[in-house]
Amino acid sequence: MTPTPHDDGPSPDPRSPEGPAGQEPAEDEYSLQAEESLPESDAWYKAIQRRIDARRQLDQAIDAMQAAEEAVRFSVRDLLLLTTFAASLLALFRVVRPDVYALTLGVLAFISLVGLSLFRPKNSILIIGWWVLLAVYLISAVAVTVRA
Repeated sequence: MTPTPHDDGPSPDPRSPEGPAGQEPAEDEYSLQAEESLPESDAWYKAIQRRIDARRQLDQAIDAMQAAEEAVRFSVRDLLLLTTFAASLLALFRVVRPDVYALTLGVLAFISLVGLSLFRPKNSILIIGWWVLLAVYLISAVAVTVRA
């Protein structure tokens, strides 16, 4: 047998914020009232939605990886132009005074670093070109130091 409530007066509404007998309800009562059991069809729907969302996140990650791979691809033309650029810079070492040459390459490397930081080019050959410029600058700086 379940106990029956006393009929002393009007029974409080269990959904009212005051709770039974005008007392404040405990936190557990609020959380139990907020969590209603869903019908089985809603539970299936939410499970399918979670799987669809997970699949979308996975597809977005795959798309981002493919975009990153596309950014790293170089054409033969780009690599030949980069090699010509590096060879031209190294050839100037014979014509220009070494200390002026090293200083000019250092300033160019710094200016191009600022430009790459500000504009963030999508073409990664420009970033590789900056590294080549930096390498030529370091080679020239070492050559100037050894000659002196």
